[in-house]
Amino acid sequence: MKVRIGYKGKRRSVAEVRGHEIVMDLPEEKKGEDAGPTPSEVFISSVGACMLLYGTSYLRTAGIDPSGVSMEIDWYFSEDGKRIGGIEVKLDLGGIDPRKREKALLAAMEKCTIHNTLHDPPDINIELVNRGEE
Repeated sequence: MKVRIGYKGKRRSVAEVRGHEIVMDLPEEKKGEDAGPTPSEVFISSVGACMLLYGTSYLRTAGIDPSGVSMEIDWYFSEDGKRIGGIEVKLDLGGIDPRKREKALLAAMEKCTIHNTLHDPPDINIELVNRGEE
């Protein structure tokens, strides 16, 4: 699997994924143009979208309509500002009574690929290449 990310000026970059584009930028106060969310915001959104996908998939399998289900995530940087220090996820069930399915719903959300990746981080290798000279 591949994602291509290109520099688009100032603080902006665009990720190309399976024909989709995700624009990322910094706010104006950080010398960006605020043309899109920051990479950290995209990361947090990915965590939430993944957990929501797994949770709503479980609800549908259990015969419960997940319409109206939403999620809010509060997050913060670590004290040194070098990484995300904490993530708080709140799933709004939109009026659904999960009855005795609460533990199973939480377990489904915790099976999300990104959640698992955060608990068992991958190796990240960086290689410098110069395609301009090929």
